[in-house]
Amino acid sequence: MRRTVGILFLVVILVFGCTFFGEEKPQYQIPKDNITQNETNETEEYLPPEPVNVTVMNETIGYTETPAEEIEVYFINVGYGDCTLIKKGDFDILIDAGGTEEQGERIVEFLENKEVDDLELVIATMYTKDHIAGMRNVFQRFKVEQYWDNGMDEKGNKYYDELQEIIELKNIPIKHPEFGERVFLNGISITVLNPQKTKYPTGNPTLNSVTLHIVDREFALYMTDVEAGVQNTILANYPNIKSNIMKVPNHGASTVAVGGGEMVTLFSIIDKVQPEKAVVFVGPNELGMPNPTVLEAYKVRGADVLRTDLNGTIEVISDGYEYNITTGIEQE
Repeated sequence: MRRTVGILFLVVILVFGCTFFGEEKPQYQIPKDNITQNETNETEEYLPPEPVNVTVMNETIGYTETPAEEIEVYFINVGYGDCTLIKKGDFDILIDAGGTEEQGERIVEFLENKEVDDLELVIATMYTKDHIAGMRNVFQRFKVEQYWDNGMDEKGNKYYDELQEIIELKNIPIKHPEFGERVFLNGISITVLNPQKTKYPTGNPTLNSVTLHIVDREFALYMTDVEAGVQNTILANYPNIKSNIMKVPNHGASTVAVGGGEMVTLFSIIDKVQPEKAVVFVGPNELGMPNPTVLEAYKVRGADVLRTDLNGTIEVISDGYEYNITTGIEQE
């Protein structure tokens, strides 16, 4: 009898590893090149990796030797899409400009209201509508000193094609940073944790999306959209990547919970990052996002959940140690 119960338990575990709340999960093989053995004790303080390529920027971005004391982060409400502005004085970084093409004008207006005159760095984490639809407007309005993307060739994707044409026309330097690269910009440390050296199958764009750990002294952001299998690869190399604020991956979809071709600990990434605040970019959608179970996972682990559909644009201002959050920031 005990043996029968044990076999039934194993069957349940295997089924759950492939299905979560009735959703079929793709099984992706993690390239061996993306896995390293890490003997770091998980209780040790997290230290960003040593710079692998400190010339990623190729000196094309201006640098202020005495950066502003405060760092400002704006999670901009663009409906069902992602858009984040990071300001350090007059040094401006824009990560994504999604939502819809109409939202592109709202993004431009928001940047103008925040006295952005040019963008030192623009990052497209992936070429999907919810991350890139408004980027053309940004490129047409602002000078961009450098552009990052995941290095994937997506010819035939209209957003990719449009941006590549503008980048070539304006002669904007473009970089494809990879796992382990780290740069310092005006007092901000940016560590690239994805895409990996060996790319994943292209059927799921989140697998190769740009993941960043952004640190200003003791204040840290974890910006990611990758799913569980890739999260596990990141954590295998850098297990203590704690951050004050975490962007909830993929609008709060349940696919961030289970994946990678094997059973994984549900939401283990939250336990590692230990965010105090979790930010969900979300708007009206027919996909049921954010998944209530995902939101509850953050809440039971002590993170306050903020949503752009309910809270509007979210402003975070930090002196590098403490931070304050204001919600409902007007965009117009």
